[in-house]
Amino acid sequence: MSKDDARKFEEEVAEMSFEEAMDRLEALVGELEQGGIDLDRSIEIYEQAVVLRDRCRAILDDSERRIKKIMETADGLKEEDFERSRGPRPWIPPISRCPRTGGSSRRRTSRRTS
Repeated sequence: MSKDDARKFEEEVAEMSFEEAMDRLEALVGELEQGGIDLDRSIEIYEQAVVLRDRCRAILDDSERRIKKIMETADGLKEEDFERSRGPRPWIPPISRCPRTGGSSRRRTSRRTS
């Protein structure tokens, strides 16, 4: 692939949606899997696949940054970045065991009616 062809391909890919880039990438993989192609075409497919992969990765990275967690607050709705809203898991106390029976010391909430 010449430098001009590579540049044109990169410009074309830059305008693709995630789905279009994935479809094109899958078509290239299919062509490779069929076999029977020469080394030059294999290298060209590889070069195009790398450009398409990078486009898909960029779209996914951008989407992850744009994901917002919406929380309802007293003041209305509040948006936070997805990554910043993750915090440590809340502490959950362990279940204590009854020394006499070895079972849970928590009482059952349902009773038998027989």
